[in-house]
Amino acid sequence: MPIPGELLARLATDRDPATLPDLDNPGAMPLPAAPGRRSPAAGCARSPGQLARDLHGALALGDVNRVSESYHWVGHTHAQAQPVLARLERLGSRPVRQVEFFDVTIGPASFVDAQAPALARPDGTAGLLQLEFGQGTAYEVVDFDVQRYAGCYFVRFRDRSHRA
Repeated sequence: MPIPGELLARLATDRDPATLPDLDNPGAMPLPAAPGRRSPAAGCARSPGQLARDLHGALALGDVNRVSESYHWVGHTHAQAQPVLARLERLGSRPVRQVEFFDVTIGPASFVDAQAPALARPDGTAGLLQLEFGQGTAYEVVDFDVQRYAGCYFVRFRDRSHRA
């Protein structure tokens, strides 16, 4: 389940909650502009923040090839990869509203510096990347595990997503 916007706002700022936008009503807010995507020649994502921006930009462009560059394909057979690619294609056809990385230690990455390498568990899991898709008041949140592999960061599907 996504973290309620009001809680995120309270954690991220010392401002009076009455002066903050209504983050629990995303339909009332305009969609943010997608960040530009770095050049593929720059190599893989070297930080969770870079991975989040890469996915956000690739999804905003609807470019499943660029989305798939950020997926952790290690260990997948061709047969296993086909349904994953189909899921990535479906995501690329929908408007993305927000992308947020959560570190494996605690809290949103903004508190631990999403630009710095995240600490990874022994299985390579470095955190959780939440993507929010939708328009108006209808939305879906898709969770990805963030994997650190060979000095780079990649995503893998988790088995659940949330709809509202």
